[in-house]
Amino acid sequence: MENSAAPNWSVIGLTEVHIEALVEHYMQLSYDDLCLRFCAGLPKTPERLRERMKDVVEGMFAKKVAEHFGIVDPADGKALIGVACWGPCRNDPKIADFGVSVLPAWRGKGLTEVLADHACIDAVRAGCTTMRVDYLHENAPVQQLLSRLNQFLPLNWVRQSATLSLQPYAEEARRQLGLLAALLEVVGPSSPTAKL
Repeated sequence: MENSAAPNWSVIGLTEVHIEALVEHYMQLSYDDLCLRFCAGLPKTPERLRERMKDVVEGMFAKKVAEHFGIVDPADGKALIGVACWGPCRNDPKIADFGVSVLPAWRGKGLTEVLADHACIDAVRAGCTTMRVDYLHENAPVQQLLSRLNQFLPLNWVRQSATLSLQPYAEEARRQLGLLAALLEVVGPSSPTAKL
């Protein structure tokens, strides 16, 4: 899903030095968006929510099981306007879990497709053959799309999972993941990074 009007977005690798920028990214999302990404039960006060998000982000890096990357705001060169990660599934390293988040003001500008493409290529290079995206059961738009794509695989009554085959550098697999990621950026997936 290429957006010819989109700028040439540059993807950067994220490390522990980006923890505060990642927390700030997540804090710019609505509370409901965060709950869809990181499950319900997040603190509602801004101070406690910031602390919880910092704990989540620090935990993602401490476990060192996922590749994190993002796109910075071209105007200031610092703020993360889109972030994503992928990591091999604990039970099957041929499966790559994928999560993405794009700030609302930047949605629809091609960032998700760039991040999804980066994840696909990285995962294939690492030997993964399948990309998986988890989402919450109440995410009806995702369920409808996945049913049409025949990619619907229930995990349990709360969480759902969609899987896509990653033929090495297959354009169709990247296109499908880009479509799915574009939808997820709008309706808010649960983030697989929250459980890594």
